[in-house]
Amino acid sequence: MSEHDKLLKIRTSTSSAQQKKNLLGRALNFKVKMNRSSLIASVFGTIMIVLLFFSCKKEELVQPLFTEVPQNKSVYTNQPNSFSYTIKARLYSMSEEFFVNMNSQSIEISATIESYDRGRVKIVIYTDKDWKVFEREFAGNAVFKENYTFDQLPKKIQFIYTDFTGSLSCVIKVK
Repeated sequence: MSEHDKLLKIRTSTSSAQQKKNLLGRALNFKVKMNRSSLIASVFGTIMIVLLFFSCKKEELVQPLFTEVPQNKSVYTNQPNSFSYTIKARLYSMSEEFFVNMNSQSIEISATIESYDRGRVKIVIYTDKDWKVFEREFAGNAVFKENYTFDQLPKKIQFIYTDFTGSLSCVIKVK
């Protein structure tokens, strides 16, 4: 082998070794860069999760608008042939009247008194000539349901409260 061939072989093997070293260095450098970017991504992700966790506030529960009847305020529906009424009262002394549109003299009256504490409530029904055809007073928890037939059509319902604390629900409808 000539001197020139030996030199070429050494140079080629050196080039090959150098190339391998360069390739290995690039691979290691890439691996380090990849690990560095992975590390940065992991740290960034962790910081974001921690920030989100601590920045979230406990939401207050939103209550529905009407979960119950407001105190000392009646709620009623007055439809043809049907009337319903509810109140949650505290030391209530008042009289309330409602005109109703019943097309029959036969009606069903139901009333429920709950959470009674004191006082009394009276339910009175009048005809169109202002004749009293029904009167019932309650002074305690009660469930009441009866059918009535009057000589005339019922036209007015009155609730009379005297220092009443409790809940009243009343339904009057054509039978």
